[in-house]
Amino acid sequence: MNKKVMAVCFTAATIAIMIVIFLFSSQNSEDSSDLSRGFIQRVISYLPFLEHITMEQKEAIIKNVHNFVRKTAHFSIYAALGFSGAGVFGHYFPDKKKRYVYICAVILCCAYAVTDEYHQLFSNGRSGELRDVCIDTGGGAAGAAVYMLVRKLVHRIKS
Repeated sequence: MNKKVMAVCFTAATIAIMIVIFLFSSQNSEDSSDLSRGFIQRVISYLPFLEHITMEQKEAIIKNVHNFVRKTAHFSIYAALGFSGAGVFGHYFPDKKKRYVYICAVILCCAYAVTDEYHQLFSNGRSGELRDVCIDTGGGAAGAAVYMLVRKLVHRIKS
């Protein structure tokens, strides 16, 4: 695929992911919680070994995994941002060292995580947490690392 097209695709993906993160952060605490609870309920409904448990048992499962699901969502969406951000830096600055591309992508994710947590302070019932910035930055670092690995594999396959 053309390098310019790839650069535009990575840029568009990065902007789209940032918009999605912004929209999730704009939700009030009740809507945000309902979204993750609904996701867990759907997963439970698809697991055949859980179809015969009581409603109280389902609620207990939801309560136990709710925080894990929320933090995994943070990590995952920022991993996508790290991947696409590394793609942006990798395509717009192809002559820079790989380390530069990786570090820029992680800085992008960390900076966006900080602004995202600040933004949540203005959403009803939400709070900004340093722990979430760390989780988000870790996700961004993981996503950028995956991009770097994919990039390396593609270069090896081509040569």
